[in-house]
Amino acid sequence: MAKFCTSGKMAKARAGNKLTAISLELQECPVCMEAMSAPIFLCQSGHSLCHSCTKVLCPPNCPICREPMTQMRNWKLEEIIAKANVPCPNKLHGCKYVMPSQNMENHLKECIFRVMVCPLGAVFGKCSWTGNLKEMMDHFKERHPQHCNINPDTEVEYKNISIEEDER
Repeated sequence: MAKFCTSGKMAKARAGNKLTAISLELQECPVCMEAMSAPIFLCQSGHSLCHSCTKVLCPPNCPICREPMTQMRNWKLEEIIAKANVPCPNKLHGCKYVMPSQNMENHLKECIFRVMVCPLGAVFGKCSWTGNLKEMMDHFKERHPQHCNINPDTEVEYKNISIEEDER
């Protein structure tokens, strides 16, 4: 049996005991109140701030204690956050994915609940609609019915698209 010292007394770990997982909420940046993401910098007193907030501090002092910010990284917190499972930021729009935060950037490129602009607006500047992919067909049927005539039997031709490059 393993023995652990706690408060000067010896404690015995029993074979049948299981450790309980601790539920952990991701640390929020005290400036933007968003979940922290790498890189995370420390002030001279040890408070952590996300990089984007550190860049906009003028003067570069900690908003908690007013000590100067350093270029020192909080590597341990970055490691914990990278391994923590987090819900997709589009959860409120219907996305059910939960994954390690280090995989989130790739998921967001393809999440069907991400905010998108109307392709006709992006290409031709004729529409200012924004919404998620799930709502786009309804938008086209309502606002651009002349461009909404594709069905499963319609042949579509793409020009100037390379299969060697990611065109997202």
